[in-house]
Amino acid sequence: MTTPFYLKLGKLSETNVQQLAPSFLNIPENEYKDGDYRLRRYSAFTFSGNKVNKLPYRSFKQSSELNKFQGDIAREYPDIEASCYESDAFQEMFAQFYTNAELPVDTEVEVHQLRMRAKPNQTIAIAPEGVHQDGFNRIGMFFVNYENLTGGELYVHETQDSKPMLDHLFKEGEFLVLNDALFWHSANEVQANQETGYFDMFVITGDKIK
Repeated sequence: MTTPFYLKLGKLSETNVQQLAPSFLNIPENEYKDGDYRLRRYSAFTFSGNKVNKLPYRSFKQSSELNKFQGDIAREYPDIEASCYESDAFQEMFAQFYTNAELPVDTEVEVHQLRMRAKPNQTIAIAPEGVHQDGFNRIGMFFVNYENLTGGELYVHETQDSKPMLDHLFKEGEFLVLNDALFWHSANEVQANQETGYFDMFVITGDKIK
C-alpha cells in the first residue's frame, strides 16, 4: 500500500536564494484586482534530466469555484525571464519541488513568480481568496525575500472551516510542498512599516485535478 503524501518542509541553499532575489525587481504592474499590491510573472514548465524546460506562453485562468476573488477571467501575465529560469537556483528549486512532491519527470507544472508589495503603513492581503485550494494535487511555495513587513504567516488547514494546523512565517529560502487535494491554505495580511515592504515567492502547481 502506498503511503499518502501530505506535506514537506525544506530550505533552499543561501547562495541560490541570493541568485533568485534580483529577478523580483523587474516584475511589471498589472491591471487586475490585486495588481496594485500583488505583482506577477507566470510560465509553465516541465522538468527532466535535471533540466527545466519552458513551455509556450499561455494565459492563466481559474474557475470562480476555486477563486471567488477573480475567477473566470483569462489573465495575461508576462513570462518568467529566461535569466531566472535558466539559473542554477531555479533548477534547484524545481529539483526540490519534483522530489518532495513525488512527481514523475515531465509532469507539467505552472509557476507564479509573485511580489507582494505594501506601501508605507499599508496593509495588504497575501491571499485575498481566503482559505482556498488551487485545484492541483501538488503545490509548492518557495519564499525568497521578506523585508520591511510584519505579518504574512502562512496557514495550512485540514478543512476550509477549520483552524490552521500549521501557522508559520516563512523566511528566505524556506519552502512548503503540500498535497492540495487534502489540505487548504491561506495567509495572514502583511503591513509595511515606514518604508515600502516586499514579500517575494514562487508558487508552483502540478498534477492538475481533472
